[in-house]
Amino acid sequence: MPEKRLLLKILIVIILVVLGAVGYVVLRRGIIVPAPSPYDKVFQSQPQPVTVGPVIDEMVKGEKTIEPSGGTIKMKRGGQTITLEIPDGSLFSPEDVTVQAIKSINNLPEGARFIAGAKLEPDGLGLVKPATLTIQLPSSSVQDNLVAFAYERDGTSFHFLPSFGDGNVIEIPMTGFSGGGVIDIPGLIPIINPGTPEQTAKQLLADVLRRAGRKQQRELKRGEEKDIDPRLLQEARGILNTWYRVGVKADLKVAEKTMPGLMGR
Repeated sequence: MPEKRLLLKILIVIILVVLGAVGYVVLRRGIIVPAPSPYDKVFQSQPQPVTVGPVIDEMVKGEKTIEPSGGTIKMKRGGQTITLEIPDGSLFSPEDVTVQAIKSINNLPEGARFIAGAKLEPDGLGLVKPATLTIQLPSSSVQDNLVAFAYERDGTSFHFLPSFGDGNVIEIPMTGFSGGGVIDIPGLIPIINPGTPEQTAKQLLADVLRRAGRKQQRELKRGEEKDIDPRLLQEARGILNTWYRVGVKADLKVAEKTMPGLMGR
């Protein structure tokens, strides 16, 4: 049916924008099935929002007007290098962008330790294409337990993000401006609903990528799946399928009501 095909196309665009290569690899074999998944309970559970207390290093920041053609802001803090890359087509108009280093974060999940991060402004700015927040750590750093995170405004809606690690470099796709970075968390990533379906999907996928390990993360980033554990791919498909059914599909129905004629195009 034309309507279902359009929904599928819109879903693919949304997931590819949010997740990049991960979405491509997972979607290449298809994920849209009507059956409930084990993740339904997580997505439909009572949200458990987490608010953290970021402490900003006012002395370490980068500022630049970024054109729609894209741009890069780079800065150093101690032995860390933090780079924000905004690709061509992410912005509709020029934006004055500020990147400030985060010094520490209070109220992190139990056992977690802050490693590095940045506050991106203007806060709340959405991107057509995801930017990449790259954090390069000293070569002596231990990276086995690192997990990416994001928060909104001044620390609300804290949640984990999918990321890609290669040696001492961590790359974090950012779909909007707020705060983001990496923490060390030896324990398991909490399997909870941090707020919205999108945040829940990202947090669950962060757990999958962490368990995949660095080698499989590199393959996913390149859009390959030769050596990817098929069980992890199946988990990712289940997460994305549930996100579609409980989040994206509902948003599309709202869009259809507010934009009559969408489904007929």
